[in-house]
Amino acid sequence: SKIHNRGLYFYKNEKDSFIKNTLKESIYLLVSLVTANLIVPHWTWPQSMRIYFNCNSALKYSQEGGVPVENARVIYSGIDVQKFPFQLREGVGSPVHILLPGRITPIKGTRDSLDLVNELLKRGIKVKLRIVGKIQSEEYFTEIEIMIKKDGLDDVVEYVPMVPQLQLAEFYRNSDICFFPSYLQPGFSRTSLEAMASGCAFITYGNEGSKE
Repeated sequence: SKIHNRGLYFYKNEKDSFIKNTLKESIYLLVSLVTANLIVPHWTWPQSMRIYFNCNSALKYSQEGGVPVENARVIYSGIDVQKFPFQLREGVGSPVHILLPGRITPIKGTRDSLDLVNELLKRGIKVKLRIVGKIQSEEYFTEIEIMIKKDGLDDVVEYVPMVPQLQLAEFYRNSDICFFPSYLQPGFSRTSLEAMASGCAFITYGNEGSKE
């Protein structure tokens, strides 16, 4: 059973309809009765939590969201540089090879890469784009496919499903630029480290720790 293709969920959402809110309240009441009030629908953050973040920006994001982070500690991400060896580049080639690694879902900004490609082509710059990652939103991926055909980018854009780490490392070394347009503010992404370790220029919106 699905509600608006998002599945059943019971967190507060201001956009919910009256019917959905009534359904939620009914389930809250049922759970409360069955568990003799041991499970309550509304909760607060437990105090004195021991929390670990992989970057300061994720810590700040949680702090701004009201999470008690007094006992938090930042342990920065790391990568095995032997798996992502540095490759010196004399300059940007022609066509410019752009790599976009990451899940295919709106919050990862995959479609932004097509806007980038179109802008470069408009300026007379030859480009090749390789998108690598697991499709998490079929609807979003269909939008991307439609956009590729509409803009005549079939010979410019290549999609590759999720690949092993060593193959991804090879993709970094064969690319001039790694584009990382994620809108997800927190995250465990090590894409920035992998790309720069490989000698690949890195363009990002500053999310998922890439700000640092």
